[in-house]
Amino acid sequence: MSETFYLGHTDYKPKPYTRINCIAKAINGAWKKQSLIDELPAVGKVFAPSLAWVEENQLIAITIQANPKQVDDGQDHYIVKDAFSPNIVLDYRSRSMEQIRYTLIESGLNNISPHTDEIIVALSDTECLVVKVKPHPSHGRYVTSPGTIDIYSFNKAIFEGDTFNGQFLEIPEDTVGDFIREITWKLDQELLGDVLKKIKQFDEIDLSKRDREKIIFILNRALEIIDENEDWDSINEWIVDYSQRVTLSLETPELIASTLFGMSSVREELERLKLQDREKYLNEEKPVIRQKIESELKDLNDQRETLNVEIKKNEENLTDLKAIVNDFQDRISNLNSQLVYEIKQLNQTLGDIQDLDSQESSELLKRFKKALQDSGKLISPVDSSIPPWSRGIEAKNISLIDNLEFRTKLENQARKTGIPTEEMKFLDASLRSGALTILPQQSAEILIPKYAQVITGGVFFREPLGPNILNLDDLWVQPSLGKSTGFARAWSTALQNPEQYHIIWLDGIQRTAVDLWLPSLVGVLYGSNRPKNLLIVATLANKFLDADRLWRDLPNFSIPIASEIENIRSKSLVQGIYKKDVQLTRLHIQESEFCIDKDIDEYRYEMEERKLAPHALETEIRLYLAESLIVDEKTSISDRLKKYSTLRESGQKWLTGLLEK
Repeated sequence: MSETFYLGHTDYKPKPYTRINCIAKAINGAWKKQSLIDELPAVGKVFAPSLAWVEENQLIAITIQANPKQVDDGQDHYIVKDAFSPNIVLDYRSRSMEQIRYTLIESGLNNISPHTDEIIVALSDTECLVVKVKPHPSHGRYVTSPGTIDIYSFNKAIFEGDTFNGQFLEIPEDTVGDFIREITWKLDQELLGDVLKKIKQFDEIDLSKRDREKIIFILNRALEIIDENEDWDSINEWIVDYSQRVTLSLETPELIASTLFGMSSVREELERLKLQDREKYLNEEKPVIRQKIESELKDLNDQRETLNVEIKKNEENLTDLKAIVNDFQDRISNLNSQLVYEIKQLNQTLGDIQDLDSQESSELLKRFKKALQDSGKLISPVDSSIPPWSRGIEAKNISLIDNLEFRTKLENQARKTGIPTEEMKFLDASLRSGALTILPQQSAEILIPKYAQVITGGVFFREPLGPNILNLDDLWVQPSLGKSTGFARAWSTALQNPEQYHIIWLDGIQRTAVDLWLPSLVGVLYGSNRPKNLLIVATLANKFLDADRLWRDLPNFSIPIASEIENIRSKSLVQGIYKKDVQLTRLHIQESEFCIDKDIDEYRYEMEERKLAPHALETEIRLYLAESLIVDEKTSISDRLKKYSTLRESGQKWLTGLLEK
């Protein structure tokens, strides 16, 4: 075998591509179950570009080759080169050839693999046969057809490996070798016909071929219908007697033994002899065993005496040490109480530091925690210089979810809250596309917290805007105080935690001179320096503070959503007020496995035909990529995006109307 084979099953139904989760490796002719995460990075799986014939969870044997595409650490480093559906291997080495023939030709097998109609039968350590099987029309078990059967060389090492679902599976190109010879198998009725022919050579029995076939047919029919007809009593008795005569030589020894053992005198004598032999054996062996054990235990007994003396001395020392320990524990308890009190006071003092996020402050906290060891966990100063709504405080008990769970969680959140499902899904696609998403102020108060509970564990940074925002830098540092804004904190946090999403809410852009800073922000959002995991949403009320400083092209450089949430479920309100039964989840960012280059190219060509402006074309492609992260086998990505067209049109009208007032 020139190449290494791996055994695995599909992660999901081929589309026709899939991934093979490898669970075993072929080693010296046998399958060995083992973890292959290190051998097949990143997670012990191999990507299969096209395996349309494989079914979900089907075990297949594969060879691999390096992924020709450049891959990151989190992606599959290997792809499938060749794939085979392995046959099961039956161990019939202890059976005679006649027993094997009867099982495969007449009796049949109850279970075979649903993915193949071939089986491999081991005849000996060096020989096997490969036959096709199919259900018998009468009893339904799987049998092979009579005729010429090929015998091949066989590698018995397969039986030294692991089984799968209780069965041995072949290793392609290794378990079955070269052709050796062939044999002929016949049905019982054909063999009986041969016997009748041979009898004719010795006895003067004039039987034609037609007569022999009649005899075979009559015997088979008699066995089938004898139990169903009372008129067949005579032949029934004959068949029973004949069967008894045939099996007499086999059953007689067992019958004699059972009869004798059923006699009380014989059974009592056997029990007496059994007890006598047992007592004799014990009397002979007991002194020998006792002497051997005492000899081996002499040193241990001496050691036990020595240890008993030492234990008594140490017990006295232990009593003194316990008294000392109790005294120390009392002192430690008093010190811990004092330490907790002092740490609470320290947290208040540290919270008054002007820039708690500065390098000097961070180093100070690290030194405190290192010095206090376990108690250092209590040091958690609250930065009182930053408003709590701009701080992005993370809650406890947040569950991580993946792409497969995310869309279901999002739809359930929308239904529980009373938000239209399509509106919630469009908000998600718009935010994750990287575009500036604009919402009405009142609807945003409901939408953003509910959306954050699903994707970020309820965490979002809220940055209230005012007339002091005169350029893009004012969005990063507060003009009057020189401190970092919630926008800056969200941006920095996103860079530090790339495996999760972060939401920044620009609250009230109508209170600013929009044309002085918003065009610059849109350019930055589509730039390469912007963290991909930073989701930016802005809210807008009806009246602009400075109508002369509007940006009329804003609808063309953003995705407005004219959400008008008319009702919200009361149960959701109660849960929000009391923070009871609120389930918080966080979407773990991972590369999409479902976006196919062919599909996105078709969508890109379609958008180019619409002669879109460069920014609008990029927005459409970003929306496509954002939607591709969602697993939905029922509809294509293009069809899902078309469902948002009504929401997009109404959003454009809403924002255009506000700008034209």
